[in-house]
Amino acid sequence: MANSRTRKRIHDASRPYLDEEEGVSREDVKPASRGRRLYILRRISGVCIVGSAALWLILWISSSANEEWYRRALWGGDVYRRRGLCKGAGSLEEELAGVVPLEQGAAPSSQTLQQQAQAVAPTWRAVLDSLPPSAVIARIRKQMPLSENLRNGGRPPAWAVEVLQSSLAAWMAAPPPYPADAFSGRGVVITGGHLRYWSGALAAFASLRKQGCRLPFELWVLEPELPDLPPKIVKHFSDVMGVAVRVLPKDNLYGAAGYRAKVSAILSSSFEEVLFLDADNIPLGNACALFDEPLYKVAGALFWKDFWEAVPAEALKAITRTNASLTNTHESGQMVIDKRRGWRELLTAAHINFLGPGIYYPMLSGTTGEGDKETFPYGFLLWGHSFGVIEAGVVRVGRDGPAGWEGSGMLQHSPAGAPLFLHANAYKPNFLTLPDTIVPTVAHGSKFESHKQEMQRASGYDVEAFVHAVLRAVRCDEEVASYVYKELRWRIYWRAIHLKLMQVLRRARLTSSSNNPTFTSGYIGIRCSYMHNWRVKDPLSCPF
Repeated sequence: MANSRTRKRIHDASRPYLDEEEGVSREDVKPASRGRRLYILRRISGVCIVGSAALWLILWISSSANEEWYRRALWGGDVYRRRGLCKGAGSLEEELAGVVPLEQGAAPSSQTLQQQAQAVAPTWRAVLDSLPPSAVIARIRKQMPLSENLRNGGRPPAWAVEVLQSSLAAWMAAPPPYPADAFSGRGVVITGGHLRYWSGALAAFASLRKQGCRLPFELWVLEPELPDLPPKIVKHFSDVMGVAVRVLPKDNLYGAAGYRAKVSAILSSSFEEVLFLDADNIPLGNACALFDEPLYKVAGALFWKDFWEAVPAEALKAITRTNASLTNTHESGQMVIDKRRGWRELLTAAHINFLGPGIYYPMLSGTTGEGDKETFPYGFLLWGHSFGVIEAGVVRVGRDGPAGWEGSGMLQHSPAGAPLFLHANAYKPNFLTLPDTIVPTVAHGSKFESHKQEMQRASGYDVEAFVHAVLRAVRCDEEVASYVYKELRWRIYWRAIHLKLMQVLRRARLTSSSNNPTFTSGYIGIRCSYMHNWRVKDPLSCPF
């Protein structure tokens, strides 16, 4: 009774402040009318809740009895949507056997990999111990000038320079020794277990096998990404393509996500000599032959140029206590590194990388293309160790569209100057963004039209058609499709909602990608497109 009187007093006290509409006070509205409206709203809400529950119950019951109907009802008819793309398609194994040789390099055994991981674990812990406390890192990032201010002479606070200087100096003074028992042989390393990336990695591995590379491969993924890999794909990687799927070392404070995954994978891989590739990088020849190139044998490391000149921040000289600086930017979509000869340099790159987002990345690049890519050659530079750089510069790949240039990626070359890598970083190879056909039409020609013939001469086949065939084999395999739909749907939708929210915040200028190392822009349009102006709205990739 007391509670009723209290609620009445609160209600009476608030009545004079209720909004008025057209000069009529809410006080003039009869209580009975308000009560009736509330009653109607409650009834409507109840009906909606009960109806939603009933719908989900029907779908759940139907899924047990008829999985095909369930998929059609819940996912907008995926089988119907794929009818053109997958007409006449067989299983993953049958389709890939027609485009990729069955012979493969031997993947290391699980026991060997476990022993190797244990041998490299102390080095991994030492890298993390070399970093300042996480609270200090967060404070430095917060007070770090924006990239444009760094280019114009802006400097981090003096205390931040001192912290970074002492941390780097202590690390370089006593780096962990090379663990000789942890690494052996040569191999190829790719990172990318996310649903958007692993099919591109499959295409890159398949291209290397087709070009004659028989070295073992490793695909490194983050632990949270493991569910994104269908069991059938993991089995195909291991049994058919000689790819060991490995999990990056877990660290809750600093993490190995984003660009930092590259140096973590190279450092942790079982190979002594590593060819690293991005998951969206398609070799046009036998890139494994780079290990035998004279330039690599002399230098112990090969890097490729990026488009821009280097504009490092002046503060780097104070932090590193050296005037040495890079003359041009580099592109880390492909790298060849001998870990034995470049061990100290690689560890220095790891230290810089884990402090990269919001700190070293903007200081090293100071321009478009900010990321991990300068940390690797910079590690060599700080130790006075020379490295090889491919003379032929990077070339933009795309086509002249109705509205102008439509970029799709970039072309990198071999030491001899021949096209060797198609880094399709604009519209990444993704089995969820495939059109039904890649036959050129008036509206949609090849997205690599500018260098299509040149790439075909280098590889010996139509590269775009080859990648499409590999990704189609994945998309049209019923076991893979069923796993992705049934096991990953909520993860996919949550990511899509998160990316859409980040996009809205960015447009509203509430989020700054320059100073926020965890910001994800999303690139919703590119994620949903095969190429410029060719949107393929697969509900798994593009729920919106």
